[in-house]
Amino acid sequence: MKNFLFVISLFLITAIVLSGCATVRSAGRLVTDEDYLERYSTLVSAVQVGQRETVNAKNCVVLGFTDINTQIGLANLAMQAEVARTEAYAATVRDFFDGPATDPQTGEPVINPETGKTMTHNEQIAFAQKQLAQQLAAYNDASGNPLPPEQIDLAKLANQGAMPFQLALNVNVVALTYTQAPLPPANFTPVENAQRVTTEKTNMIFACAKTANDAVSVYNIERAKVTGEIAAKLAEILHLSDLPQTLSYFELQGPTSPPVVPTFGAP
Repeated sequence: MKNFLFVISLFLITAIVLSGCATVRSAGRLVTDEDYLERYSTLVSAVQVGQRETVNAKNCVVLGFTDINTQIGLANLAMQAEVARTEAYAATVRDFFDGPATDPQTGEPVINPETGKTMTHNEQIAFAQKQLAQQLAAYNDASGNPLPPEQIDLAKLANQGAMPFQLALNVNVVALTYTQAPLPPANFTPVENAQRVTTEKTNMIFACAKTANDAVSVYNIERAKVTGEIAAKLAEILHLSDLPQTLSYFELQGPTSPPVVPTFGAP
């Protein structure tokens, strides 16, 4: 009888130990990196799509801006030839680009945030190009090489003001200035072509920014479903600095009233 009780006791102890080991193993599976990635695969996918679309939109901005600059270069050659022919037009161009830049929506002077002074059109273009160069540097590694999409840190891009829509805004400054430049009373096809291409490529750039916006929207929706602790763990697994609560959207403040259309009298 004692031997029977001993065998029963030994069996129960063994069963409890094995059950405990299985529980430990089961619990261990819940905290592995693979389990995190699988459980929150929708958010992980949103992060990866956001990284990819952010890079795609950045490339779209760069390619569009390259086309704009090419056409502007051709237009400038034509403008120089025309300027050599007519000094009167040269004076008009100088007055425009050396004159104060104004916001096309409000009509208010454009202020340089670094100096607090009103900028000319030339200064506004130079400042926008400087900002764009700084923004594009955020997409490169320390050696100046483009980062692969999986290494793009969206939180850092947002903090540095280098999201695609912010790149597009600086390109838009250059585009607006050249499309608003006064045309001479002559057949200036290269300039007109540059303005047409500039408009087309600017529209393309903002379409790319819209695609990046869609990816940001998906990310924000999925990110709102998890706690900060889980987001921090996923960021660690993905080798990112953070998975921010939200990423900013590209938005434009629309006018509150229709623009005033000037009237012209016959001479």
